[in-house]
Amino acid sequence: MEQNRKIFAKGAALVAITLSFGLSLCLLNRNNNQNVQVAEAAAGNYYSGISDSLTGTQLLTALNTLNTQKKKKNVSYAGMRQFAAVCDANPDGGGKIIGFYDNKLIGPSWDGGSTWNREHVWPNVRGGSSVEADAHMVRPASTSTNSDRGSKGFGTASYDPGKYVAYYRGAAARIIFYCAIANTSLKLVDDPLNYNGGNPANSMGSLSDMLKWNLEYLPSDTSFTGANDLARRTELNRNEKIQNASGGQGNRNPFIDHPEYACKIWGDTNDKTKAICKNNIGPTTDSSDTSEANNNSNNSQSDFKLEPWQLALIIGGSVLVVAAVVTVVVIVVVRKKKRAPKE
Repeated sequence: MEQNRKIFAKGAALVAITLSFGLSLCLLNRNNNQNVQVAEAAAGNYYSGISDSLTGTQLLTALNTLNTQKKKKNVSYAGMRQFAAVCDANPDGGGKIIGFYDNKLIGPSWDGGSTWNREHVWPNVRGGSSVEADAHMVRPASTSTNSDRGSKGFGTASYDPGKYVAYYRGAAARIIFYCAIANTSLKLVDDPLNYNGGNPANSMGSLSDMLKWNLEYLPSDTSFTGANDLARRTELNRNEKIQNASGGQGNRNPFIDHPEYACKIWGDTNDKTKAICKNNIGPTTDSSDTSEANNNSNNSQSDFKLEPWQLALIIGGSVLVVAAVVTVVVIVVVRKKKRAPKE
């Protein structure tokens, strides 16, 4: 009996050790999500005045008002020669700037445009000059990559901002969405807008492609690796720097913090946008009560969504417990065989 108690004590200790080890690994994985959690914490009550029931033009107007209230200044287009080294600094260190579209390490000193320049993500010829003083719109880019884009619109039939690094599809879309709420004279249209003359003034597209990319390349998705993850972390960091750094503007890009706002504003534009935003809190033409009920339904469903680290903890913990129990059983069986009398 005493021997069995010792065996089970050892087994219990083994279970405890394996579970502790598994929990440590899972919490390590959880720590990789900290930059996203820090971003959410930094936003604080920034959006407390934005009702969850708002959609369409009402939400666009509310975000425009919020942006106007929060923005203390514009960095200015000229100011981006220096401020790019702050807001677009390599999050991995080294003192360089992360170039838009391709992650090329550039700068940080301004060299007159020889190796890098200030990309109008919303091109000047399409009305981008009206927001070029805003640091949220202007991104540093290598001269060659910037020339490659030219003044084309974004879309599968025009310029693909993910040509070099896929994640920039989502990042570019969120900048365009920001411009449309920062200056409501700028419009989003569902047209590829290859720049060859005759395009609508103050317009950018393709809206449906950008809505799709916004959902596919989320700032909160920590499963990205390599170049995509570097682009993701740069997007999150610059949102913080533009708001809080010395010389910053005091405002945030709401579509980085709340990508779902894009579908809530533009998801009801046409059949393509409706299909893309169908399950992503898109706006509705129903009564506000129905809209709020739909939002509550989506929030209720999200309550049951497990974070990757939680899922890993459940699976890993279960596997480790089973392994420990099997080990104990094997020990007991072997001991019994050793103690069995020989015939």
